[in-house]
Amino acid sequence: MRSNKHDISFGACLELQELSFIRSKRFSALCEYVDFKTQLLPSLTVEQILHYHARLALNCKDDTVNYRVFTLMQQFDLGPIADRNLASLREADRRRLLIAMHLIKDPVLIVMDDPIKGLDALSAFQLMSSLHDYIKRQARMALITIRCPRSDIYQLLNKITLLFYGEVIYSGPTKEMPHYFNQVCMLQCPPRENPSVYYLSLASVDRETPESYAETHTKAMKLVEIFRDRKDSIGFLNHNMPPTTEMPILSSFYGVPTTISRLITLFSRHLAHIGRSPSFCLAQTILPILILICSIFGSNLTSKSWHIPKSVAGSVFSMTLFSALAGVWTTIIQCKKIKIPFKKLE
Repeated sequence: MRSNKHDISFGACLELQELSFIRSKRFSALCEYVDFKTQLLPSLTVEQILHYHARLALNCKDDTVNYRVFTLMQQFDLGPIADRNLASLREADRRRLLIAMHLIKDPVLIVMDDPIKGLDALSAFQLMSSLHDYIKRQARMALITIRCPRSDIYQLLNKITLLFYGEVIYSGPTKEMPHYFNQVCMLQCPPRENPSVYYLSLASVDRETPESYAETHTKAMKLVEIFRDRKDSIGFLNHNMPPTTEMPILSSFYGVPTTISRLITLFSRHLAHIGRSPSFCLAQTILPILILICSIFGSNLTSKSWHIPKSVAGSVFSMTLFSALAGVWTTIIQCKKIKIPFKKLE
């Protein structure tokens, strides 16, 4: 990550501990990455989405699945919107739902890229507070990036890392960061300033003139060199966190479902999606019948003979034509109106 005059970014983590190198399969088994651009079935409710995802991820009884879903819904404030479908959710609710989905397997580490981007102050604090409480209660870890955090969110972070063009300016306990910059770098944060934003702003690059760019870049690199030279000699930066209570990992304890079980779950989810989407139900039930009728009897409508179609080639052509038209029609009735945002060029 990098920072400049108009773009301040920093990496932060909750309950972050040192991790040894983990192979990709091991990472997939124990860790989760949340992609907030993930597309979900819009007709399913919040509870249905979590329920089907849990059945696809955990090989356990229905009572265990229901309890896991209920617990996550309570922890991430999804209970009041449990019966609402995905299409009617706000962006903040949708992000909390995605995080809860990836926590179904109870991963050791969850990775997210700027989960509060674009959210209002209350929604951002609600999301981060729910995540903080879950991490603390379950003795897990979260690695996240945040852009310009407010002071209330800053208080929820256990450890923090400030980066400048990939170089570390500070990495250590959040509560010790003001002490480090004050005692080591001789930079004191003003009383009413947010420490994370203030100290990273000192490493921002001013690109207005070549002289200002060179000056600010030199100051930032000086902070990088100070941390690189002094990090091993500062006690609180190397202080290890006390051991937390070991909690069993659900995905490792129960294992993954069998292929047959997953197929049954996917088919059940498909039926639930059809039942809550009239247009999709119409496309899946009536459309194949119409294609078959048109393909057989539509090859020669002007003929008075009972022996139709006239040839196999005509049937194949009709089947291909009507299948292509059916695909276009199905797409039209299922997709919402696409609004293309136009951005004025200044």
